[in-house]
Amino acid sequence: MQYRYRAGLLGGVLLILGGLILVFTGGSGMGTTVMLNAGMVMVLVSLVRFLHLKKEPVERDERTRKIAYTSLAASFQMMLFALLLLWWVDYLRPLPLTVGQFILCMVVGMALLMVGFRWHYSRVPDLP
Repeated sequence: MQYRYRAGLLGGVLLILGGLILVFTGGSGMGTTVMLNAGMVMVLVSLVRFLHLKKEPVERDERTRKIAYTSLAASFQMMLFALLLLWWVDYLRPLPLTVGQFILCMVVGMALLMVGFRWHYSRVPDLP
């Protein structure tokens, strides 16, 4: 097992143990929940990466990098446009948005735009 997988696995186990120690010593609250969940996620991600990748490094060529950079730039430009639309929605008040809903719209929009543009540019034969 490579060092990066072992480090993620060890960090996850330490977080889980720290969360369990807090639970058994009478600590209850958001901190213990966050520690337990973060530890479980770290352990699962490390195991999945280890089992999926084994000893094969991820292949990155010039086209893959160009797809990533181009889709990131395009999604950023579209997100600026979406930010302008959200500003108008807030200004005209057809939908009352709280700060949390606004941030949620931004985060989900950014993720969906990045995935969408990456999918689109991976099917374009020649990138500009």
